Amino acid sequence: MEEMITECPYKNNGFDCREDYIADLKQQYPPDLVNHCLSFTPASEDFDGLVIALENAFETGEWDW
Repeated sequence: MEEMITECPYKNNGFDCREDYIADLKQQYPPDLVNHCLSFTPASEDFDGLVIALENAFETGEWDW
């Protein structure tokens, strides 16, 4: 069965909405770090810039756990 592509990037990536996507990120990364990165990345960057910012902060140790 072929998957239907929608205009909603969250649905296209297996989430019902942005809130579900953000909740998933908060399970992968410290919630405070996710909130911090959300404060300077627009929603249009949820699948690019936000993920890169989280990975960089996590991997470089910039974030004080």
